[in-house]
Amino acid sequence: MNNKVIDIINHKVFNNIFLYIVLLFPLILILRSAAINTITIFISLILLIFYVQKAKNYFFKNKFLIYLSIFLFFIVINTLIHNQDFIQIIKSLGNYRYLLLAIVVCIALDTSSIRFNDNIIYFNFFLIIFVGLDIFYQYIFQKDIFGFIPGMCDEYGDNCQRFSGVFGDELIGGGYLSQIGLLVFFLLPNLKNYKTYFTPMREFLFIAFLFFAILVSGERNAMLSFLLCICIFYIFQKKFLYLLSVFIIFLILSFSLSKKIESVNTRFFSPINSLSKLNFHNEKTSILQKLKDSPWSWHYQAAIELFLERPIIGHGARSFRVICKDTKTNKRIKELDSNHTACSTHPHNYLMEFLAEHGLVGALFFIGLIFYIILNLSLIKNDYNKEKKVLLGLGSLLIAIMFPFKPSGSFFTTFNSSMLFYIIGFYLYYSSKDK
Repeated sequence: MNNKVIDIINHKVFNNIFLYIVLLFPLILILRSAAINTITIFISLILLIFYVQKAKNYFFKNKFLIYLSIFLFFIVINTLIHNQDFIQIIKSLGNYRYLLLAIVVCIALDTSSIRFNDNIIYFNFFLIIFVGLDIFYQYIFQKDIFGFIPGMCDEYGDNCQRFSGVFGDELIGGGYLSQIGLLVFFLLPNLKNYKTYFTPMREFLFIAFLFFAILVSGERNAMLSFLLCICIFYIFQKKFLYLLSVFIIFLILSFSLSKKIESVNTRFFSPINSLSKLNFHNEKTSILQKLKDSPWSWHYQAAIELFLERPIIGHGARSFRVICKDTKTNKRIKELDSNHTACSTHPHNYLMEFLAEHGLVGALFFIGLIFYIILNLSLIKNDYNKEKKVLLGLGSLLIAIMFPFKPSGSFFTTFNSSMLFYIIGFYLYYSSKDK
C-alpha cells in the first residue's frame, strides 16, 4: 500500500473522528474539565500532525482566525513579560487548543454530509431537552436523576436557589442551556426537513422551554445572555414588533412563575433589596448605593484599581486571584466588615478581567472581537436565506456571550472557552458560506 493511499485512509479516519467529536462535544462539556481537556488536546495533536496543510488553508483564508491567533499570542507574550511561572506560560500556550477546536469544527462541517449535519442538530436538540428536563426534575424532587442536589441552600438543605441538574455542584446548567441551547435553536433552519418538523409554534415552544429552564436554574448571567441574544438577533433583522411581543410574553410568564416558585422570585425579582452585603446601610439606602456595595461592584472596583496601576499590559494572566488581596478596595471592605472581601478568582466580568490582567491592549483585543462580529453581521443583506439566518443567530449569540457590560465567569476557564470557541467554529463555517 503506497503512501498516497495511506494518507487518504488516514484523512478519512480523522475526518470521521472530527465529525463525531463535533457531534458529541456538547455531551463532552457535561462531563466537564478532564474530558474537555483530553478531547481538545487530542484533536489539537491530530490537527498539528496530520492536518497542518488543511489547517493552514482555513487559517490564512479567515481574518477572524488570524485576529484570534494574534490575540492569543499577546496573552502568551504578556505572560512572559510578567515573568510568571512555568505553569502559567504553559496554560497561556494551551489557550491555542481552543482556536484549534474552532478550526476542527470548520473542517468537520465542511466535509460532512447533509445527513450528518442533521444528526448533529437532532442529537444536541434532544440533549438540550434532557438537560432542561433534568433541571426541572431536580427542582421538583430536590435531586436530579443522577442524585445531584441543588446549590445555594439554607443551613438545613432546604430553600435552594440554584438548580444545575447534571452539572452537580458546578452551577453552570443555565449557562450551558443559554449557549448550547441557543446554538441548536439557530441551527434548526439548516435541517433538511426543517419546515416539516419545525413550525413557528414548535420553534417558540423550544425557545420558551430554554427560557423557563434557565429561569428555574437561577442563573442570572445565563438569563441576561439569553435575553441579550434574542434582542440582538431581532434588532439586526429590524423585527422590533416581534421582539416586543416576545419580551412581553416572557415577562408575563416569568412574573407569574415567580409567584409560584420562591427561588425564581428570590433570584430574579427581589435581588435589589439584598444587593448590599455590608450591614451599615439602612433600608432607605438608594439603589445606586446598594449597587456600589454589592459583591460585583467590589470585584470591578478592585479590577479597575489594578488596571490603573499598570494600564498598558496589566498584571499578567490569572493574576487577579493572587494580587487582589493587596488592593485598597479589598482592605477597605475588610475594615468595614471582616466577613467580606472584594476578591475572587476573577472579577466576574470579561472586560474587567482583561483590563486588570492584560491592560488596555488586552481589553482592546477583546472589544475588537465583538466589533468584528457586529461589522460582519451588519454587512449581511436583508434577503435572509437559511444560511444567513443561521449566521445572524450565531453572531448574535457570540455578541451576547462576550457582551462587556454584564457579569460573567472567567474568559479562559476550560468550560467557558471550550463552549465559546465551539460556537465560534460554527460561526466561522457559516460565515465562509455567506461569502
